[in-house]
Amino acid sequence: MRKIINSGFLIILVSVAGGCSLFKKDRVRDINNTKWFPTMLMTKNIVKDNSKSFIEFEDGKVHGNTGCNFIGGTYTRNTNGSLYIKSFSTLRMCKKSTMDIEHNFNQALNKVVHYNIVNGQLVFYSAGNNTIAKFNSLNPN
Repeated sequence: MRKIINSGFLIILVSVAGGCSLFKKDRVRDINNTKWFPTMLMTKNIVKDNSKSFIEFEDGKVHGNTGCNFIGGTYTRNTNGSLYIKSFSTLRMCKKSTMDIEHNFNQALNKVVHYNIVNGQLVFYSAGNNTIAKFNSLNPN
């Protein structure tokens, strides 16, 4: 009887430990090869119909559109959710409302240090662990 209880405990322990590593693996996988559309940038909600903004991550490279200009660059991340983005942007001038979105988009890219996938949304956090951006995808996992 004692052997059965110990075996049961071991199975539960392995399941819990495996679940933790699986969560980290899923969080890392979910950011790649997906087109992410901003719903919030620097505390400002984004109305999808009014914005062409998006960002995509693939194999250490990032590209997208801020609503007015194209962005590109590189990123590094690890399994604990750390994220560092080094980006550049074209320099076209657009209407003020679009430029406001662009300004907040670029600010979020410059300030992000950590990310997570929460309820299918990509969420960026600043060094103070404040939410600075949220993105939805067309193909949520």
